[in-house]
Amino acid sequence: MPSVSTHIALTLAAHVDHVFGVMGNGNAYLLDALARHTDTGYTAVRHEAGAVVAADAHFRASNRIAAATTTYGAGFTNALTALAESVQAHVPLIMLVGDEPTPARARGTSTRSRSPPPSAPAPTPWAAPTRLPPSSSHSSTPSRTACPSCWRSRTTSPPSTPGRSRPSPGLVFPNRSPRR
Repeated sequence: MPSVSTHIALTLAAHVDHVFGVMGNGNAYLLDALARHTDTGYTAVRHEAGAVVAADAHFRASNRIAAATTTYGAGFTNALTALAESVQAHVPLIMLVGDEPTPARARGTSTRSRSPPPSAPAPTPWAAPTRLPPSSSHSSTPSRTACPSCWRSRTTSPPSTPGRSRPSPGLVFPNRSPRR
């Protein structure tokens, strides 16, 4: 029994001769069906916007409709600017965006349900930076900061200004200079 992806691939092959895209888990079955059941060409590109631009250019150069395909979520979002350009230029193309695979939803590991239930407290791994105790001087003693992402201590030396003492910055952010 043919799958939904096979039916879509066969219908698509009746109207286009080439597909441009970035393979992801949302469109993998479609691209597999295109390769196995049709003679439609496929060109892999490095970015989702490049898939739409390539389909746009294919039409402008050959006057034949092409398709672009990306995966769901950020893959589709990355293609929107190029898709808007094609719409403004009245270039016909087909944009296929896959959805999250069904087995992931059945297992309960869906990417759509990443937020905790309303009764649970929200986790905060990116909480406010660690407040350091005030120090009297920024001489040659390095200050210590805690990295919230890996919970390791890092040693940083603040910039020194000759002849000028500054109060402690209080909050210390890794890879940032203290505020004056």
